[in-house]
Formats: sequence, C-alpha cells, structure tokens
Amino acid sequence: MNIVVCGHGAFAKEIIALCTEKNIRAGRSDDERNFCSNCVAIHCGTGRQLEGFLGDCGRFGIPVIQASSGQKLPDDLPCPVIDAPNLALPVVQFLKGLLAFVVGFEHLGLAKCLVESHQHTKKSVPETARRMADAICIPQADIHSVRDDYLQESLGVPHEHLGRHGYHWIKFVGDGIEIGLSTKVNGLRPYALGALHIAENALALHAKGALANGLHPVSEFI
Repeated sequence: MNIVVCGHGAFAKEIIALCTEKNIRAGRSDDERNFCSNCVAIHCGTGRQLEGFLGDCGRFGIPVIQASSGQKLPDDLPCPVIDAPNLALPVVQFLKGLLAFVVGFEHLGLAKCLVESHQHTKKSVPETARRMADAICIPQADIHSVRDDYLQESLGVPHEHLGRHGYHWIKFVGDGIEIGLSTKVNGLRPYALGALHIAENALALHAKGALANGLHPVSEFI
C-alpha cells in the first residue's frame, strides 16, 4: 500500500511519520510520481487544492479519504471519496452506538447537554460535535465549546495535550439522576492510525472493483 497526502499541516506530517514508522511508502500530492494504482490518497488540507487533487485521483483511478471537514465537494466525483470528518475510529463507532442509545430516552423528560473541548486554534464547532448534537436531538447552537487552557485543564485535559486534543461530554439529567458519556482523544496519532486502517480496507475493496465513484461514509470501512 502507498499513501499520497494532500496537505502540509500537522496532521499531514503525522500521517507521513506514521507511514515511515510502519514502512509504508508515502509522498506528497504535488509530486505526480507518487500516484500509482496501488495507493490511497488522503486529503487533509485547507481545500485550496481539493478540486485539482480529486482530478488527479480520478485520472489515476485511486480512492480518496476526505479528512478535512466543512469543505464542499463537487456533485460529480471522479473517484471514490470516503467522508471522514473524524478518523479516531472508536469515536466513529461510539457515534453509531449513540444513535441507538438515545432512542430509549426520548420520552423520559431528561434534560440534555453537550460540551466539546479542542485546541484554541480550532475556531469552529467540530463536525463530530455537530453529529453528536443531532444524535441526541439538541440544536447545534446549544453545543458549548471550551477553548480556554485553564478551564480545559480543570476538565481533565492533560497539559501536554492542550495544543491538540478532542474531548466531548454528553449528559442526560433528570430529577435526582444524571447519566454521562464522554470521548477523549489526545494528540494526532489516533487519527493517523485510523487513516491507515481505512486506507487499507478501501484499497482492498477497490482492488476487487467493489468501490464505486462517489461519496462513501467512513463507517463502511471500519
């Protein structure tokens, strides 16, 4: 398996470092020599290169993991694109289970709240938090975001991970009862590990001709 990375930020560097550790060939998308039939592309950039990147992947017939959320994709995708707003795969599985979990709470009159904490450089509410809000049926505008370092440490974020973490807390509260659920991801390694896991499964399906052009949810590849 070969990996082509589009992006130059911290996550792109983490993926390439992990590939080096695992003896997986990895290269940047700005060098066409890195594209081949036995590779999977990962987009984790700002989106400026996305259209051209998808075109290159279409020409070479390779699948793409779209790891950058909040970016508009063309309607007619030239290659298989895996929508992966979160690549911490246990969190993806948690989100699937959350949908079933909350069904039994609908008519019990419990108040619900959702708090998320990420590094202060993340200005927007993450897609994972938005999907959690939808799952527990609260308005996305009611998500409480924490970006203050002092408050994050008081909530249990280790000091060394203040610069890169993703925490979510969900609470159901009633008269004399409280039920809490949480997810906590520290650093970028869990996401990079998830990316390579998804890439391996996507490549296997693609080799069998079982992966059509178009958008696919990441949950199908876990």
